[in-house]
Amino acid sequence: LLARNGTPRTNPIDYTQTYTTTSQSPQPTTIPQWQTKLTNAKLLLSHTQTHLLTLELQSQPHATTLWQTHTLHTLPHTFQTPIATELTNRRLAVDEINAERKRMQEREAGPTLRVLEG
Repeated sequence: LLARNGTPRTNPIDYTQTYTTTSQSPQPTTIPQWQTKLTNAKLLLSHTQTHLLTLELQSQPHATTLWQTHTLHTLPHTFQTPIATELTNRRLAVDEINAERKRMQEREAGPTLRVLEG
């Protein structure tokens, strides 16, 4: 974009071109192997979608503004909010476990400490 002084591309991006990769690993035979293969395929699809979005934004005349809008509005809702929610839930679960442990220690150790004090 900088080399073109902000002008649009002379040739549009061809999104129909596909790339095939040959797998070196044998076909999975067990369920965990299939699950791993499926997870990897989903990650590759997500990466490819992000890559295509990046290419599409770069081909636009106002690519910088569009990308900044995408990173400021879309990404926080996609990643930051769910991660923050999960973190809060896990912290609450840890606090509940710690409170239960403290109550249990007070019930079990309380009478023993009173006997030793008295």
